[in-house]
Amino acid sequence: MINFWKFEKENRIKSLIILFILLFFFVLAWWIAFKITLFFMGIKLYLPFYIYIIAALITSFFYFKRADGSIREFLFAINALPIDKEDFRHRRVENIINEISVAAGIQPPTLYIFPSYIKNAFTVKTEKEHIVVISEGVAGNMRRDEIQAIVAHEIGHIVDKDTEIKTFIVSLTAGLVSAKSLLGFTTPTTTKHGTGVRMRGKFGTYIIVMYIFLTITQIITRILSTMVSRQREYLADMKSTEFTRNPEALARALYIIDHDRINQLINLTHPSYSMLFLINPLKNSLGEKNGLFANLFSTHPPTFLRIKRMLELAHLDPGEFFADKMKKRLGIDEEEKQYFVKQKDKWLGPFTMKEIREKFKDLNMVKIFSELHGQESFMLKGEKADYSCPRCGGGLYDTFYEDIPVTLCQTCGGVLIKGVRLKRSLIREDPHFNMKKEKELIKTRFLQLKKEKGKIGIKDFDSSPLLNCPVCGGKMARFFYSYNLPVVMDFCYKCDLYFLDRGELDLLQS
Repeated sequence: MINFWKFEKENRIKSLIILFILLFFFVLAWWIAFKITLFFMGIKLYLPFYIYIIAALITSFFYFKRADGSIREFLFAINALPIDKEDFRHRRVENIINEISVAAGIQPPTLYIFPSYIKNAFTVKTEKEHIVVISEGVAGNMRRDEIQAIVAHEIGHIVDKDTEIKTFIVSLTAGLVSAKSLLGFTTPTTTKHGTGVRMRGKFGTYIIVMYIFLTITQIITRILSTMVSRQREYLADMKSTEFTRNPEALARALYIIDHDRINQLINLTHPSYSMLFLINPLKNSLGEKNGLFANLFSTHPPTFLRIKRMLELAHLDPGEFFADKMKKRLGIDEEEKQYFVKQKDKWLGPFTMKEIREKFKDLNMVKIFSELHGQESFMLKGEKADYSCPRCGGGLYDTFYEDIPVTLCQTCGGVLIKGVRLKRSLIREDPHFNMKKEKELIKTRFLQLKKEKGKIGIKDFDSSPLLNCPVCGGKMARFFYSYNLPVVMDFCYKCDLYFLDRGELDLLQS
């Protein structure tokens, strides 16, 4: 049985020892590099000496400026944005951030969400703030207690100063890569006309020796940094348990994130960023092994070991967890009768989500509650919009679809939705009406027209006049969602606004 405090203390000591060794090795490596430069070049400031100085400066730059520079670029690359305050599920995560921050005794970090089906999270530190970044797959699709466990893990990194440590480690690695790149760019070559710099004498020997030395140094640095990273992940798991008192929720979250991984999440701007994530986003067989080689080169501990330790803390049998709980969680969770509906100050139920959509679809306002998700508003009718429906001219009302703000026409059932919010709705896994028959009809009609005309355009499929954007008045573009699912979409590029006819939003979800 795991002793929580003993395990935390042992892992903290191990990680600090490895970190000290890493820092010592890094200083030693640059000192040796300096000595190699002096050995080959003497005290004269030849080009290789400038290369050494530039590499050292770049390393310092990476450490002090990576926060506001490269970190911001990385967030931009994955399209991570501040939360949508009008989105109920984003607000739910914000509430969780505030709750866990109180338990940890820190100021709430800034919350960013990036639009991805993949479920994962990480924390970074800029010069001004800590930022917790989670995917839309986590924010929109996971249970409240699972999100709590994930957020608590990331805040555990903040409490233990892991964000600063990992930023520093990334900086060391990036500095060595930069030094190698500079040597690579200055490697002498010959050309057809003999105008290239030839690798001769001390200069050529210096380039070869330094390149080999930096390669070996980079490998050793990576081994030490991954060892630090693995220990810090164990510590953050323990912090999650300390803040939530719910190790089973973290076990479930880890299993779901690992289950949903694919070969590549994003093109990382630097390989070192993979160590920032809750679970390495790039699934590989090495990361799930537990041996000397895996311990040396894998940035994260095996997920099954992390889950096992959480189950021991929760006093749960692993067989029951994997064979029963998680099978049910990933399979028929949405069919459980776990939702209650409030009408006229009275709670009705329980219902499945499918039953709610069928029984209460004609109501303008439905409040639902489940023990797992808390209270939510479903299709809550708001104020009347200042503009009219672009399709029929009817009145538009603010409402919600999958807890995402949309504008609904009460006459024709058309929906206006912002582009970023449409992408978010496609990620969410809420149960919807079975639209299989309707999808087949659309595909059949599309294929018939294509067979008759040979080449089909959007006007052949929808000959109605182009719509005017209800916000700016300009003409909206019209195109198919995809040729595999030829749903006609109208879009205003200026306002980033989609219009979909009745039922089309449900078609895109199924």
